[in-house]
Amino acid sequence: QPHAVYPDGETVGDPLFYQWTPLARASTYTLLVSQDSTFPENNRTQSCTTIHTTYVPGGCRPTSAGTWFWRVLANDAPSGQGTVLLSADVNTFVYDPEQVTPISPADGELTDVPTMHWSSVPGFETYRVTLTDTVTGDVASEDTHTTSLTWPTLLDPEAVYRWQVQTVAEGGELGPAQPVADQRTFSVEPPEAEGTYPDVI
Repeated sequence: QPHAVYPDGETVGDPLFYQWTPLARASTYTLLVSQDSTFPENNRTQSCTTIHTTYVPGGCRPTSAGTWFWRVLANDAPSGQGTVLLSADVNTFVYDPEQVTPISPADGELTDVPTMHWSSVPGFETYRVTLTDTVTGDVASEDTHTTSLTWPTLLDPEAVYRWQVQTVAEGGELGPAQPVADQRTFSVEPPEAEGTYPDVI
């Protein structure tokens, strides 16, 4: 059966997308999204059909903050009205329109330039980026008025850093924090040693 890849228990904001594993015999997939885990056949359940295993909502978008449920049906007909081959388990996520969504670096990525990118949140102009050294527990933060930040100081190539971004309101109040389990990590490549250049022939 298709298995959920994302979201799978996370607190998410915009841009939201759904991703699941493929099923070899499926020609289409039907995505069901609802605040009712039984997915009633009424206006409380949104249904979208796609040939892909990643869906960026045109439909099937949460209409309010809170807990939402989703599942995927694998179909054997292009219209999505044929036999349902398999239905995936029910998955859940919490939708918060003020939650910042990280874009890059990807979780666990090794990067030579520690630049973080994230989604914008309507109504906010300032964001706080918090970096935590997962080895020492040291925490540092920087504010920015853009949706990307290259960390201004040198980082330890031996460390693994966890990062998150929060909105900052005009009065200084911080938006929702991302649960630690959902925060991405990255490491930085060590600088090249001086004098280590390839031989020129």
